[in-house]
Amino acid sequence: ASAHSFSEMIGGEIHSDRWIVRGCIPGAAPSSMTVGWAPFAEGAEPMFWSVWKRYGQKLVQAIYESTEHNLARGTSLVGIAREVRSFCEFCCAHESLPSIEKFGPSHLESYLSHLEKLKISEAYVDAKLSVLSYAWALKEAVGEGIELAPFHFRERAALARKIGVDNGHTPTIPPADLFWLLNEAIRLVEGAPELLKDFYRYLKIRESVGNKVSGVYRAEAGRSSDLLLDDVRATYGACVVIILAFTAARKHEGAAIDDRDAARTA
Repeated sequence: ASAHSFSEMIGGEIHSDRWIVRGCIPGAAPSSMTVGWAPFAEGAEPMFWSVWKRYGQKLVQAIYESTEHNLARGTSLVGIAREVRSFCEFCCAHESLPSIEKFGPSHLESYLSHLEKLKISEAYVDAKLSVLSYAWALKEAVGEGIELAPFHFRERAALARKIGVDNGHTPTIPPADLFWLLNEAIRLVEGAPELLKDFYRYLKIRESVGNKVSGVYRAEAGRSSDLLLDDVRATYGACVVIILAFTAARKHEGAAIDDRDAARTA
């Protein structure tokens, strides 16, 4: 068991939008130990997310404080917290459930179908399904949870084998394909300064005229706003590709990068 209290481990108050878990390995990015609880874009937060957020946070605390589970290491706590958050996001955004008590057999089938479509490894499927086991086993400690046991004895492992792909390394992109992808990404990023100027002009027009933005922007810029937004999305994707390719950062580490963390060099 850890010598630290839960609040000490997460670096603050349980219901905050960002946990910075202690135990970062020297040289690792701080984002590797960060858990975010505000995953939805501003203005697009689904109904009931505040309920699911608080439930997920209390469930993680119950797992940490349970004598039956070893989460003494910060990395272990971060891993299970992210899987709990992912499950809560699914129930809230995809199933539109108001609370964990409403989770039933039909939602379990929907979740299994969702995991199967992800084409993730057997071990990763099992890690995600473990959240459902926690949600049932620790419902008294949390104060709420899944009413019926989601899995029978050994059924979880069988389900993981059935819907997960064989455990192994992620397929490697052939060098020629990777270099072509990087060249295209760099080309898009090099044109980003002018694209951003155009995008800011679009945003200013939208703020001024609202739903009439497409026509006004076309008249001023001489091209469709749909094409502009396609270019913005492509450039955003190019930035992600470059970050992941040249820094070896994981997805959650790249996502935690703030523009204030970056510096432009000559």
